[in-house]
Amino acid sequence: MSDEDSNDWRLDNASHLKGLRLQFRRYTRWSETWDHDHCAGCWATLAEFDGPDILHEGYATCDDYERGACAEWVCAQCFNDLKDNLGWTTLPEPPLQPPASSFPEQEAK
Repeated sequence: MSDEDSNDWRLDNASHLKGLRLQFRRYTRWSETWDHDHCAGCWATLAEFDGPDILHEGYATCDDYERGACAEWVCAQCFNDLKDNLGWTTLPEPPLQPPASSFPEQEAK
């Protein structure tokens, strides 16, 4: 770790996530009463709603994390800056769910 890295306050903030697997995904709130989360490193806001400086995607904890999938979030900037020092690895992005088809089923010929 360089002196520059050791002075990065985000390392202290996110150190509880050291060595975890994270997955890049779109933010979704987990409860009707919960409308946002914060980056574990820089405290940026992740949410479904739009607004100044609101992020809509980032890296989330996976289901093997003690508090569960999507319990903690890291913004893309912090992930890229801190991943080597904190030993983060990634899982592939989850597949996008296709929209429900509005076309009637075609009859087999």
